[in-house]
Amino acid sequence: MRTSTRTLSLPSGPIGRAIAAVALVALVSSVAHAKGEREKLAASCEAGKLNDCIELGIAWENGDRGPQDYDRAVYYYGKACDGDEVLGCHMLAQLVETGTGVAKDVEKALRLFDKACSGGYLPSCKYLANIYRDGKGTVKKDLTRVRFILAKACKLGDGDSCYGLGLAWQRGEGGLKEYEKALAAFVAGCDVQDPRSCLQAGVMFRDGIGTKANATRAKELLDNACLYGGKPFCGDATEGTGGDGGRAPAGRCGTGADSMSCVVTELQRWEALNPQKLEPSRDYFKKSCDEGKGFGCHKLGMLDQDAKPKEARKLFEAGCNAGSMEACTNLGFQLCGGSGGKEDAKAGLALFDKACAGNDPRGCLNHGIFALAGRETPKDPAKAYALFTKACDNGEPIGCHDAAVLVNLGQGATQDTAKAIALLKDACSYGFERSCAAVKVLAP
Repeated sequence: MRTSTRTLSLPSGPIGRAIAAVALVALVSSVAHAKGEREKLAASCEAGKLNDCIELGIAWENGDRGPQDYDRAVYYYGKACDGDEVLGCHMLAQLVETGTGVAKDVEKALRLFDKACSGGYLPSCKYLANIYRDGKGTVKKDLTRVRFILAKACKLGDGDSCYGLGLAWQRGEGGLKEYEKALAAFVAGCDVQDPRSCLQAGVMFRDGIGTKANATRAKELLDNACLYGGKPFCGDATEGTGGDGGRAPAGRCGTGADSMSCVVTELQRWEALNPQKLEPSRDYFKKSCDEGKGFGCHKLGMLDQDAKPKEARKLFEAGCNAGSMEACTNLGFQLCGGSGGKEDAKAGLALFDKACAGNDPRGCLNHGIFALAGRETPKDPAKAYALFTKACDNGEPIGCHDAAVLVNLGQGATQDTAKAIALLKDACSYGFERSCAAVKVLAP
């Protein structure tokens, strides 16, 4: 196919020179304005306004309003952190942990995340727990400490941490296995609208695990899971709304795990299906987002992603840049479906990869869907299985289900029916009814 390109030429003579002169003046003016904004922030930062230190650090890190310079980003984040502005500690820790523009130093990152977590910045608590959970760098794996960190963050109202704490008590990770304490943690997570916590608590009340069976309380909790989490938490509805990550091979899904057509391939996002529950907190989320706190931008984005997708995309981008892995996943979801702007599946995949590296389960799930289909990346069932398993380990039921299908069929992993059944039971315990049905067939 023959293609042609067009270039825009300026008129020759005085008119062309005049247009060029105007364009040059506009460019110089824009650069000068951006430089002026950074200089104002620098002066304000040096005068002790630590939020402006963080804003300036973000600008230098991302090349916003001027060139990119990690050394300067590190300086301004460090200045904010030295002044006990914990978001500065968190932003600096992210660079130090990954070695982005600075020497990689996991132990230093650990200290910075610890300071931010102790100062009440909850996302830092999750990063801190992940370092101890994985045993990164020279830091030894310490599941007991993970449990302590999650308990602290849960008491401060972080739903993700309550959920992680409940799993730790449920599985006996870092200490004894105690179902009553697991249930208490899940209920605490549900109280702050974490849908996975609601599901776990609902199933435990339904089945009488850690408490007496209570059908009324179970229904209330399971209804809340659906309300807060959307389709993946409502019965066996699993459809996303941002496009398919790549259709599984055609075929009949009989037992729920006996065919590649049983793999759930719809991309998933984080949703707020009951915005009126969060709407009263909009001003707080906006303030948090304006202060560079990623969770605030993410919450605002969830409120607006259907009605105002363009605004939501900007909010998710800001949240992702500020360290919210959930925002990275939702931004990737929008890019893959063209919601709120141009469609760019390759950029979406990169965001899922980033989110998964930060232990966001839906980022891992969506990345696995791409790897299984060979979309924007070589087809790799083994990689898909690893990603689905990681999603499952972090509480995503569809990840458990998809991993179960692959290991049951010997795709990307050695065939292991017992392992498939265990994964399906995990998904079922999260309330994923498709997996519950499959378990009844595989393990009658």
